[in-house]
Amino acid sequence: MTKTALVVEGGGMRSVFTAGVLDTFLDHGYDPFDLFIGSSAGTLNLSAFIAGQKKYSVRLINRLAKSDTFVDWSRFIKGGNAMELSELHDVLSLHDPIDLIQAKRRLNSRPFVITSCNKLKGKASYQHAEPSRWFQQIIASCALPIVFRPGIKLDNDVHIDGGLVDPIPVRKAVDLGANNIIVIRTRTRKWKEKLSLLERLLTYWVRHDTVLTKLLDNYSNEYNNTCEFMRNPPAGINIIEIAPDEELQTPTLTREISTLENDYSAGIKAANLFLQRH
Repeated sequence: MTKTALVVEGGGMRSVFTAGVLDTFLDHGYDPFDLFIGSSAGTLNLSAFIAGQKKYSVRLINRLAKSDTFVDWSRFIKGGNAMELSELHDVLSLHDPIDLIQAKRRLNSRPFVITSCNKLKGKASYQHAEPSRWFQQIIASCALPIVFRPGIKLDNDVHIDGGLVDPIPVRKAVDLGANNIIVIRTRTRKWKEKLSLLERLLTYWVRHDTVLTKLLDNYSNEYNNTCEFMRNPPAGINIIEIAPDEELQTPTLTREISTLENDYSAGIKAANLFLQRH
């Protein structure tokens, strides 16, 4: 029996590409999925898709990019957070909310798994989305380490960005019984992950946090090993990637909106090509 999963990579504001893909799926009524699972910003895109809210994600990313307070590196230098997640939570729950009633109805009995990282244990946490704390689970999955210092409390544990431990949770989809997996990437298929100079400097910044340092040091290997798994899946597992042809222009965090439209259009193009082929 075929069980189809939709797996969505994060990438911060780069996930405007994912918004283009999923909005195109909504346009075509394409939803053959039995399971949804994402990390970081991928959980935001999946939530909008599940709720059937076309252009929600691109509207949200535009709003945050234009904000003078969502990303503020001067605040970080003074000891605060470079990224302020309370602002994102307010948008999701108050100013421009995701329709959780509609999301629950459309989801029906299908699982939506949100990936985060237990900060103390340094291990992935896979939680089924619950309407009573859906937004809090998303925020936890998006809590980039270092740039958002405290993490997010879920139950009795502090959680940080799920992309740190499982950036593309395809193995978890297989563990949950999926044998047909569609993966939406925000990197090209040829991308090889490695720590940038800035990321190395930030890693040095938290060198006294042994758990976080180990996670950051292992991130590139984890990412690249996942890509290798997708290229060579186990017998009986079919994995299809939807990815940009060229590296997207939008960075993970930005206050510029000039690149967003082109990267959103690239997602639409990739989705249409996928639908023609499959």
